[in-house]
Amino acid sequence: MIDVALSDGTHVQIPATTPPELSNVAAARAAYYGAVASLLTNAGDSIETAYQAAVSAQQSVVDARQASAQIPDLIAKLTTATSAATSLLNAAKGAI
Repeated sequence: MIDVALSDGTHVQIPATTPPELSNVAAARAAYYGAVASLLTNAGDSIETAYQAAVSAQQSVVDARQASAQIPDLIAKLTTATSAATSLLNAAKGAI
């Protein structure tokens, strides 16, 4: 049996009697993914730094969305506070 790595990371076993073309494709795919894995491993620090920057940027987006969700509530509270302050000033003006 020959182990073939698929693009989604899973592996399948194909019979050893598979046509040579398919065996060659499987071998080329394994060599390609091995080379990519080696490149990523050797560039580990820069890849990790870029990954952490991407994670941080994504968290900033999440935080901004959460903060923007509170804006309508803030506006409503400001409206209530403004109305209450106006009522207070009008009451104070009437008491003078």
